[in-house]
Amino acid sequence: MATEPLSDREHFEAVVRRYQGPLLRYVRCSLGPDAAQDVVQEVFLRLHKTIRKNGLRNVDGTRSWLFTVAHNCTTDALRKKQRDGKLMETVTNNAADAAAATPDGLEEVVHREDCRLVLALLDKLPPKERQVLQLKIHHEMSYREIGEITNQALGTVGYLVNHGLGRLARELKAAGAI
Repeated sequence: MATEPLSDREHFEAVVRRYQGPLLRYVRCSLGPDAAQDVVQEVFLRLHKTIRKNGLRNVDGTRSWLFTVAHNCTTDALRKKQRDGKLMETVTNNAADAAAATPDGLEEVVHREDCRLVLALLDKLPPKERQVLQLKIHHEMSYREIGEITNQALGTVGYLVNHGLGRLARELKAAGAI
């Protein structure tokens, strides 16, 4: 007995279930949880519009397409936040609120401080280095996938990853974290 093919709606729902978490993690690293929700919602709205216009099967490389749109929306949101001068304030407030809300005491506070330090150091990296590191480390993407998402050549992606990791390691060492 043959099964009927999935409708575009069923495909869309499956895509949302599969990629919502990874997209939120990717965007959250740059923008924090509240803005990440907004950006990921925008990504899925754009996907929905594309599906209504062309059908899901016509979205080439759905994973790459989603991360590319998320990358572009995140870049736009970062520019807006930087213009407002609120990016670091948001990261600091989120870390402080999370540390205060946990019952685990000192260990959790130290962990949050370490996370805040890493986020602050990542924030100091040039945007291209920060974004490729997030895609490589948090989402375990290949250099090729990162290149497709960020519109960078493979060699450039490798350089950005290596250079960003080197900068981050030097800064963590200078801060006494490693």
